[in-house]
Amino acid sequence: MKVKDLVADTLWSPGSGYSDDHKPAVSILLPTFRRGASGLFRRAVESVLNQTLNDIELIIVDDASVDGTADQIAEFMRVDGRVSCLRHPRNIGLPAVSEYEAFSKARANFIGFAFDDDFFYPDALDQLLDQSLKYPHQVWYGNAVWRIREVGRPDGLVTRLGRSLSSFNLKSTNPIANCTVLLPRYVIDRVGLYDPNVLMARLCDWDLWRRISEFYLLQHIDVDVAEVTGPEQSDSLGRTYPLVSGACEEWMRVATRDLRPESFSDIDVFEIPPGLSPRTSVAIADLTESHCAKRAWMSSLKPSVPDRLGKNVFVLSADYNASTTLCFDYLPRSVRGSVRIISLDSGASVSELVEASCLIIVRYFDRYREWIDLAFDLSIPVYYFIDDNFTELSIKEKLEMPEDFSLAALRSKLSRFAGVLVTAPALEGYYLANLIHKNVFMFPVSYAKAPIALRPERSLPADKDEWRADLTIASIGGPHRQLGLQEKVIPAIQRLAAEGHRIHFVISGSGEDSRLPRILQESKNIKFTFKSTQVDWNRAILQLVEYRPDILIHAPSETVNNLYKTLNVALCAYLLDALLVVPDAEPYSVPGFDGAAAKVAPAKEPRAWLEVLTKLIANREGWGDYKKFNVSFCRKQFSGEQNVAVLNQILETLPGISSTLVETRLRKLYLSKQWVGGGAPPDAEPLRASLHELSALRSRIRRYRRFRPRLSREDLWPQVSPVFDDIRRYLQDNNIRTPDSYLELSDAIQGKDFVEYLIPIKRGTLDNISCAFSSEGIHEGTVGIELVSPDGRIERQVAIALDAGASLQLPVIFDLKGLAIPHDGMWRLRLFARSRWPIYALELARYSHLGLARRAAAPFAKVAYVDQTPDTGTAAERRGVGDVSPPLA
Repeated sequence: MKVKDLVADTLWSPGSGYSDDHKPAVSILLPTFRRGASGLFRRAVESVLNQTLNDIELIIVDDASVDGTADQIAEFMRVDGRVSCLRHPRNIGLPAVSEYEAFSKARANFIGFAFDDDFFYPDALDQLLDQSLKYPHQVWYGNAVWRIREVGRPDGLVTRLGRSLSSFNLKSTNPIANCTVLLPRYVIDRVGLYDPNVLMARLCDWDLWRRISEFYLLQHIDVDVAEVTGPEQSDSLGRTYPLVSGACEEWMRVATRDLRPESFSDIDVFEIPPGLSPRTSVAIADLTESHCAKRAWMSSLKPSVPDRLGKNVFVLSADYNASTTLCFDYLPRSVRGSVRIISLDSGASVSELVEASCLIIVRYFDRYREWIDLAFDLSIPVYYFIDDNFTELSIKEKLEMPEDFSLAALRSKLSRFAGVLVTAPALEGYYLANLIHKNVFMFPVSYAKAPIALRPERSLPADKDEWRADLTIASIGGPHRQLGLQEKVIPAIQRLAAEGHRIHFVISGSGEDSRLPRILQESKNIKFTFKSTQVDWNRAILQLVEYRPDILIHAPSETVNNLYKTLNVALCAYLLDALLVVPDAEPYSVPGFDGAAAKVAPAKEPRAWLEVLTKLIANREGWGDYKKFNVSFCRKQFSGEQNVAVLNQILETLPGISSTLVETRLRKLYLSKQWVGGGAPPDAEPLRASLHELSALRSRIRRYRRFRPRLSREDLWPQVSPVFDDIRRYLQDNNIRTPDSYLELSDAIQGKDFVEYLIPIKRGTLDNISCAFSSEGIHEGTVGIELVSPDGRIERQVAIALDAGASLQLPVIFDLKGLAIPHDGMWRLRLFARSRWPIYALELARYSHLGLARRAAAPFAKVAYVDQTPDTGTAAERRGVGDVSPPLA
């Protein structure tokens, strides 16, 4: 359903002060739903209208409230002409759609967001606007105060949401509250609005901040903007909308929808675009079904799921730095959705590994020990990614490392790993030559996206006495380049300045680099700007974009690691549209790079740097050739094609992530000695909730089959363990198993009275019936059968208690001795379970010709008579034990 269809009947009531003749300073957008009776809505509106910044407009979007909210809106509009209203005659339930409607009526150049349970401090908008006007090409946000109710604390526990992005990557966590941001209109025009897809209802704000951060600097101002009370409300967004975090993360990495205002109305809010994993597609389909079921006016939809099993690459990073970003964030879209990056500082749980096809750890080992051990325990292959030669650095330069990277230590640590991913040919050769690992893959820097476009306007604060430079030179690099910068490059720049060139020198570096102003303070014609290193590589580039450098210098370094470095500095120059100047040394001697940068030789001599820079200044018209060559080099070198080939090779032999596999891993995780540490078992509730969610997911996938006739089906028949051969032979010999039937798991039966099947029973005396059940939970409760005669009498009911400590890998055998069958006929076999955990029965299913209907044809069961040869195994094995874990080999 498209946005324009959702909002077609929206009623627009402009305030008395709404006029095209006046553009307010700030427009505040406030969607609301049923907050009038609680008093929160009135409190929120009054906090906006009572701002010290008077030149504002407030556009309220009422999503069909029926609690008196509409009357309160009318009251506000009567007394304050700055209030306007959009009203939905029927509830839509997607705040992102309401924000779009409000934005379409907003007139200001700066846009603020309010929720109906926020309270703004009186001067908040004044302070945000003041900062935004000083730095018009940056996006500013402040703090949100969150009061958490707690027993024994009358005023609650106060916490703040909001901090600088300099020390972490925004992709790992979201510290920005909606109400604390003031967005320039031009940012929305370029990046778009909140994503209205039903999947993103909970995280559409985080998605927007991440999209903005690709093009603009998000800057924190330490100002308390508002109090948020939404998390405390029982009907808040966070409590009423499901959050499927893995699916949302994939969506934020892969989705490429046009969310700009001019295209927004044509967006389908329930769309499942191609290229998503099956689990994410199913999540959207399920959320769509749930959303529409609560709103009768919405058309019935036919959600579908893909006909393949997804495979997931988990990348584990300590701090989500440039190493992770440059090789995994900007992969080609064909594989980007299969890659999920997890940063340790995000607070992610190690239990998320149950959905991984493989695990890649970045640069280190010891800090990932818990994840690595669990991956091995769950038979998940682990790969190591490295973009530096830590071994040579520790041996030849005596650098202190956070852990042991000696050759012997590397061989030992990697002995169980499936392979190593390296970023440079020399590093590949080093690992192979030293027998560190036999499987080494070249995995270079990847940047398969459009470059950051430079803005034509100056980004720096306006200043009547602004110092004007003839040439802006930028430098970027690690701490090891600081000495070369200070002793080789700066003397050359000082000489240029002494000769009359006005130079703005911008350094992006570490704390040591910040001392360079003392060296340059006596230098005439030089302005120095220092920008601290950012964890987020893209943010570091944006810091330099602000100054639009003409030349990007990579200072010389004597480190042995040069041979193993990547040429990502060429990518930096490409994104900055700057001429690159580098030493004529490693790693810049790779084939195809000549002509992409001006090279300095000998790089140890300041005179050589002076000569190269002097020639470049004298021949500016020749810079275009360097830049054009570098663009061509970067597009080829960093295309990501090699990365795609490696990931496809890794994933080729790995199984798809099915619900059954996830359940198996969850139970193994819960029961493993390593997980419980030999102590008391952990709380079972999270595991139980996960398994019930997966149980519901399996049922939904089955339900969606009728919309996808060609959807592939998982036939468990070939995978069944040999201990079930007696049942298999019985089903084949009696023609119950047919070529058009599939052995599948039933829907979960523990929440039903029973599931019922028709089975043929011959004249004679019964001995037992053996069945197969499956569960990945803790084995507690009972499973049982009822045998119902053709005339409807329950002839026998048998239940078996499940032992939580048993290894249940055999059929469940129900004793029926003494039950005489007078004549052949079709009897009804009822299977039931009583447990807090999901339990399934194995059953044979058949599908109609078009695949639109599924029928459970028969249970995976065998009927045995007293005159038959007894089954192999002891009586205890035959009667006392039933396996409720998957009966697969």
